[in-house]
Amino acid sequence: MEAELKETLEGLIARVNKLPEKDRAKTVLDMEDVMRGLNYYDGDTLDGFVFRTSDLTQFATVKGNRIINEESVFLRELSDSIAEHGIITPIVVNEKKQIIDGQRRIRAIRKFGLPNAIRYTRVDQSNIDTVGEVNRLQIKWTFRDWLHKYVELKNPHYAEYDKIAEIYEDYVTSRSLRSLLMNARFESFSKYVWERGQFTINKEKLPKVQKYLNMMVKVYAIGDKDNLFARDRNFQKALYDLYKDTEDFDDERMLSKIRYGYGTLNIRTGYKEYKRILSRLYNSKLDLQKSHIVFDAD
Repeated sequence: MEAELKETLEGLIARVNKLPEKDRAKTVLDMEDVMRGLNYYDGDTLDGFVFRTSDLTQFATVKGNRIINEESVFLRELSDSIAEHGIITPIVVNEKKQIIDGQRRIRAIRKFGLPNAIRYTRVDQSNIDTVGEVNRLQIKWTFRDWLHKYVELKNPHYAEYDKIAEIYEDYVTSRSLRSLLMNARFESFSKYVWERGQFTINKEKLPKVQKYLNMMVKVYAIGDKDNLFARDRNFQKALYDLYKDTEDFDDERMLSKIRYGYGTLNIRTGYKEYKRILSRLYNSKLDLQKSHIVFDAD
């Protein structure tokens, strides 16, 4: 029975392929409607076909859809993803071949000349209101969603970050913390490194970074809730840069001087000014035989 059905279907496909293009298209769409009545398995039914094409000129934009900025970084990043992975989710069009979902994917292929054929499916009677509803309900993954993914996949670097973050994320932003752990630098962190599972912890630098983080915990305790500078990224970066660039940096001396200069620091100033103030405080009345902070505005 199965062999006979397969032979019949193969014969039907061959006959449809011989039809003129106009008749062929109508026949396939009629077949799609008929096949929706097929009970596939355990109550599952067929609900339309997925088509494949390299001809993107057949698709039109729904009037009222949002404008795509072809110069945006996002479109370039989208094209890179399509070049590497293809279009995983089919484009959705209505019966007029107007794009309901996938406008940016098609625009990225067109703009950057990608050779990818796309898959698309039809949802009849859909319109600009459908487009708005689809986009309204989309939620992108947060960095914590990616963290959960790689922890679940037992990536040791993400698992270790998760444990470290429990202690220190209240004191340093997650992006800065990831940069410190991976690059031993206080800067923003590439989301693409994180999302692609390329984050690693620099084991050699980890002890020094953790020492700085422990110092930040103590800095937060100074002045309690009135402490504005501890939460200021400019202050955090200035303190870290002085800390890593000073031989035999004395943590307790710095903390004592921050307490002493609390009023001077609690002004929420720029990165360079924080470095200047911290350098002056640290070096004040310091024995000449001990390491001094060398102030560098850069």
